[in-house]
Amino acid sequence: MRHALAAGLALTAAAMLRYEGWMLIPLLGVLLRKKPRLTIVFVAASMLHPTFWMIGNAVHHGDPLYSIHWASNWELNLMGSNEDLGPWEIARRIVFYPTMTLLGMTPILGVTCLLGAALSVRKRERYAVWIIPCLGLLLLLMLAATRGSLALKAKYTAILGTLLFPFSAEVYRRARVDSFRRGRTLLIGLLLAGSVIVFWSPPFINCAQFVPYFYLPPVRSVPQMKEQKSMRKISAMVNASLVSPDDGYISDFWGWGRSACTAWLTRMHPDQVFKAPGAPHAKLDIDGLASFVEAYPAGTLALSRGSRFERAIGFSDAGTAAIGEVSLSTRKSGSVRLRRSKFVVYRYVTAGRSGEE
Repeated sequence: MRHALAAGLALTAAAMLRYEGWMLIPLLGVLLRKKPRLTIVFVAASMLHPTFWMIGNAVHHGDPLYSIHWASNWELNLMGSNEDLGPWEIARRIVFYPTMTLLGMTPILGVTCLLGAALSVRKRERYAVWIIPCLGLLLLLMLAATRGSLALKAKYTAILGTLLFPFSAEVYRRARVDSFRRGRTLLIGLLLAGSVIVFWSPPFINCAQFVPYFYLPPVRSVPQMKEQKSMRKISAMVNASLVSPDDGYISDFWGWGRSACTAWLTRMHPDQVFKAPGAPHAKLDIDGLASFVEAYPAGTLALSRGSRFERAIGFSDAGTAAIGEVSLSTRKSGSVRLRRSKFVVYRYVTAGRSGEE
């Protein structure tokens, strides 16, 4: 009984961090189906956080599953994930999570774990039932990804790899590793650890290249931001253009991490920063931007030339923009050529303040 309680409490703690923990509640509960009392204890303990979370959503938003529905709406409607959906994109979504699970574990270790799972199922070992939560979670992720309501992110495979990893012991047991000499065992361990280091470092081997045509992201041991050199240049130009503690900073969207990081590096109060939305179908809050420039009539404007935000504010080659009833004049501070666009930093002032700069 206490083991079921401890397992339930551990899972509800996991559910506080990731929604995958929610998915695992019924999948792990299946393993206790022949023991009703333990099942009740386990499910009751594991549902503590989800229950309080859903009550909070119902009180504040009128929808117990608001967070899940919000994420689905974000992908399907704001991001337009199913626009121009063809057979190749559907195939990519189907293979993404199983493939990235193995690549994320690194190929040698991933194949070892997969082989161990297959051997345990074939030999009908008692612990083979632990493949059920892993496969169930994988199928749920694949279904949501194929439907378009779940973004394709490698980080969602972390729990899949964690559930699959213990099956590697089956391979070691079949190979009778425990009978090897200490030096040989140490060598095998070093080779496995070395393979992980090599395959987790794109400068050595980019695992994603093993699966061509599907545009899979590279596997990295340490997350890295794209175009870091460009981001540093833009950040330096933005900071150099800010001349007063009362300045505002208006940023176009040029990447989820890069836009936020550049704004953070200004060390400005969040109220002094206006960021354009990144989702293709997210509404541009022009009224909010007009109020922003009235509150901060001078500051820095960072634009991705040709972007939706540039068109929305009516930015012209003459360096002027119209935001609602507020007119801006700008002076170029610098520019950086990105892979797909040109990013330009301007010093802006509202009409009637040009002489104050």
